[in-house]
Amino acid sequence: MARKSSVQWKGWGNHERNEAKDENRRRDRAHPVCLDCPRWRREKTALLIANAKYANFGSLATPVKEARELRDTLKSIGFQVTLVENGSRESMMEAIADFEDSLKKRGGVAFFHYGGHGLQVAGKNYLIPSDAEIPDERRVETRAVSVDEIMSALDAARTGTNIVVLDACRNNPLPAQSGRSASRGLSTVSFKPKN
Repeated sequence: MARKSSVQWKGWGNHERNEAKDENRRRDRAHPVCLDCPRWRREKTALLIANAKYANFGSLATPVKEARELRDTLKSIGFQVTLVENGSRESMMEAIADFEDSLKKRGGVAFFHYGGHGLQVAGKNYLIPSDAEIPDERRVETRAVSVDEIMSALDAARTGTNIVVLDACRNNPLPAQSGRSASRGLSTVSFKPKN
């Protein structure tokens, strides 16, 4: 018979908690998110924005095609999907507002995907509308869409689960003579929904 420790645990100790977390991580890696599992059988709402044809920046080959494929896949697993193709700033902002309103009514799972040009200025991330004319970094804030707009919408909607995918080019699309920063790609998103 094993000797009992003289230390009595009330509940789980750190070791047991860590083992349980490790087991959950192993299980989650073995079983990726299953959107058809009971835990995920909730309302599911998606907003996809795909900008490929730009008036003032280089066009991109894949965002619209990939977004259409993603739309079809998400619909097949029960998502209500809105797809904005080659959106202006106004249409992107309107779609984000409609997305927030829909999430407030439906709750459940929120999925946002953006494909197109993106950039960061002073540590903030921006998505570039298809009709944007941005000659330099000073005009980015008023002519692009801040990623914080999406994060704020998710925060206000208070959905149970939020998935955000930003598939943006790593090259800074601003003209070289614009005084652009040398940073490539987006920065870490610091604004996160509270839920």
